[in-house]
Amino acid sequence: MAAFRSSNLNAAREQLVLLAPAPVVHAADDTFRSLRKMRNLLAQGYDFSAPTYKEVLTRYQLALKTLRNVMRGDLGTPYLDG
Repeated sequence: MAAFRSSNLNAAREQLVLLAPAPVVHAADDTFRSLRKMRNLLAQGYDFSAPTYKEVLTRYQLALKTLRNVMRGDLGTPYLDG
């Protein structure tokens, strides 16, 4: 939990809310919530091989990919395939 707090994610999240267009804000919020859910599972004692953790990890990875592509689209840069 300390690593999550010390990374200043909340500050970065607030900057996005203030400066980014709505699609980026929504994708970033989805990614943030997915990451927070992963953190919570680990804090509850789940390990990396637990099916529940793997599900949440997959959702986070998809959310992050979506966020990257929404941001790239906002910048006029082509989407990434992988």
